[in-house]
Amino acid sequence: MSASEILKRERERKRERRRQRVAEARRRALAAAKESGIRRILRLPEVEAATGKKRSAIYEEVADGTFPAPVPIGLRAVGWIESEILGWQEACMAARDASKPTEHSGSELVRSGVSTPGGQAEEYGRSRREAKRAEEHAMTASPSGRRISARTTSPARPSSLGRAFLDSAE
Repeated sequence: MSASEILKRERERKRERRRQRVAEARRRALAAAKESGIRRILRLPEVEAATGKKRSAIYEEVADGTFPAPVPIGLRAVGWIESEILGWQEACMAARDASKPTEHSGSELVRSGVSTPGGQAEEYGRSRREAKRAEEHAMTASPSGRRISARTTSPARPSSLGRAFLDSAE
């Protein structure tokens, strides 16, 4: 074994010992914080890992008021209070346990008491936001199945596609 290989192995051992010390210090700090009752602030990657949601879904639900709002921790940094995330998880589990499965069709369960704006039972795992989007899509679809975007047409001046659809509907 050459001298350079020995030095390389020694550097790797030092790096690994440092990683272990840092990890142990982090574990001790977390344990001390839990014992003293200090509230822990979670950053986005930790919230994503705890909830199974991605960034866009988290911020959409914050805007809807169905997910805890972040707290500012710096000029351009936010975090979530760990106890609020745990409370949200408990509420999700309580909502799940409150509605029992009533029907089994293939691999999808239909939950009782949960309905879409159209009055049909909502499929298991389908959010209100998805149901609303599906309803909006159904309202803006033409008979041929092509979607007519409500953003490009206005009542004062419909687009050529909008005029053609309105003419065919009459």
